[in-house]
Amino acid sequence: MSHTSTLEYLRSPGNQVPEGDPTLADRFRDLANQLGRAWAVSRGSETLTDLRPKIQFYEQVRVCMAKYDAEQRKAEGRPLPADIKRALDKLFATLPRPARSSTSTPPRGCPNRP
Repeated sequence: MSHTSTLEYLRSPGNQVPEGDPTLADRFRDLANQLGRAWAVSRGSETLTDLRPKIQFYEQVRVCMAKYDAEQRKAEGRPLPADIKRALDKLFATLPRPARSSTSTPPRGCPNRP
């Protein structure tokens, strides 16, 4: 099965679940996250090399779903979920700050500042 067909299946509104139950997409996200953590903890890349293509497939689908979800939230004008915002804030807080440059020319590939 391809990434695209898997995404379409998981995100399809035709996949109905009982009221109050997590959607297939929500269940996939949770299970893919658990699988990724288990893979990392078990050092699977060293000991379970035959499973690597399957693990990578699920991880790639999970990442694609996150991108689609973010695009959908943006298109609908909805804010980022609090947990994602916290994770991004934490990530940005750990990034090194660029040093001030005494030259007036911007770095290559960067636009001029007004």
